[in-house]
Amino acid sequence: MKKMLLTLVLTILIVYAQAQSPEKIYSLWGANISTASWVKLGTLTASQGGVSSTIVVYAGQGYNGYNNQMGSVELFIRTSNGATVGPNGYGFGAYATRYGGTPDLFTRMKIVPNNTGATATAYDIYAYVSPYIGSGYYTVKGDGGWTPSMTVTTEPATAYEVPFLFKIQCDASLAGGGLVAQVSTGNVGIGTSTPTEKLSVKGTVLAQKVKVTTAAANWPDYVFAADYKLPSILDVEKFVKEHQHLPEVPSAKEVEANGLDLAETNKQLLKKLEELTLYIIELKKENLAQQAAIETLQKELPKK
Repeated sequence: MKKMLLTLVLTILIVYAQAQSPEKIYSLWGANISTASWVKLGTLTASQGGVSSTIVVYAGQGYNGYNNQMGSVELFIRTSNGATVGPNGYGFGAYATRYGGTPDLFTRMKIVPNNTGATATAYDIYAYVSPYIGSGYYTVKGDGGWTPSMTVTTEPATAYEVPFLFKIQCDASLAGGGLVAQVSTGNVGIGTSTPTEKLSVKGTVLAQKVKVTTAAANWPDYVFAADYKLPSILDVEKFVKEHQHLPEVPSAKEVEANGLDLAETNKQLLKKLEELTLYIIELKKENLAQQAAIETLQKELPKK
């Protein structure tokens, strides 16, 4: 008797669960158009109170048998508690995620509720659809109802603009561990599974441009200020003989142990270049003074 009762309870729970969130499949053929256009996919009905629904589209952009034409889009929508609205002013939230070989299956999506604020109970779903998506299909699953439309239309003026985003709320490892991202630290590793900085790369980095920002006060233009005390060139000579590197510039051992800070190194090198420029200017002035003194002496020498 107990076994029969348990079986009956389980059967009721399964049937209830299936009735609450059945997955339905629909055709996209009505959106197979020759030019990119706005298409009303249909209307979702969902009461307030945290009701969740997903719409997943499987299709492509063109049908020539290329992997880069295939793609899918998943829309997730969840209603409010019936009293509050989100930062966008709507009583629901929604985002979409794109997968596959093409990002252009749906380039934009919009949702138009039947009421303002947290009183909406129906939501018209629109998508800007690329041409020639073929006989794709989509599924609708959740606690709400769905009325398909698949009609070409104009862009809705006032609507919720669905953001496209993809967030992983755990450590991620991609490409066989070649790319690693850590949630706890925010560090990213390329070629290493244990990144110790915001970006740790084990290997060669090839780039067309690297831009490093720094505060203006830290940039060594102050070397040319009138009150800057230029080190004596003899003091520099003494330091170099003793330490085998320039003052304020890290030694080879320090670089080996701590690495090289590109921003700091460039500032140090520029500072030394500017100091060198001042030394050259002083040397030029001394040479001119010596030349003038020589010419004066030459004039004072008796002529033969």
